[in-house]
Amino acid sequence: MDDLDVEMSNCGSVALFDLLTVRARDWVAENVNTDPWQWRGTCTFAVEYRYARYLATKMVEEGLNLGLGV
Repeated sequence: MDDLDVEMSNCGSVALFDLLTVRARDWVAENVNTDPWQWRGTCTFAVEYRYARYLATKMVEEGLNLGLGV
């Protein structure tokens, strides 16, 4: 199995996306509109859970390797 680019974790009403590679960070910078309050540091951001599945699906369709965290 390839190394993960992104790890998604369910945190109740939000999902956290941990960007593990430069490739993932570049993809998010080009394809996802976020606000500063969504970011936890420079590599993890929160998304309302109802949008997380769509975002995760798009990441995989674009070739990113996504894993599910706890």
